[in-house]
Amino acid sequence: METTMEYKILKRNSHSELMGDVNEQIAKGFVPLGGVAMDRSHGGAFAQAMVKRPSAAE
Repeated sequence: METTMEYKILKRNSHSELMGDVNEQIAKGFVPLGGVAMDRSHGGAFAQAMVKRPSAAE
């Protein structure tokens, strides 16, 4: 049985926009990996890594 995981990196210019996108992805089955990172070299953009693990039923 092959198991695969989906990954996403969300990046937004405002923390509130990022949190809205994170909540949408959580509703789709993704979970955050670690904390929110801030990229100061690109005007202070915020980033969050997300992963969707295979369910136990798969």
